[in-house]
Amino acid sequence: MILIEFEVRKEKGGWVSRRTDARRASVVAATQHEVVAATRGIAERAGGGRISIFGRDGILRQSYVVQPEQRRLAA
Repeated sequence: MILIEFEVRKEKGGWVSRRTDARRASVVAATQHEVVAATRGIAERAGGGRISIFGRDGILRQSYVVQPEQRRLAA
């Protein structure tokens, strides 16, 4: 399984999340918490991914893998 990688960083417009292979942000919000929550949802729906969270100082604070969204099958 190939993981999509996202980075959450502080920029001039607020907190942003972008795929490591993208120029444009996937999510922009006022708080880091909002960006991480939205990015987690994107990663789940995309089949899983890795999220790296950087602090205001630009140093990596946390990195974790998001599992694919679990879909319930109708019985």
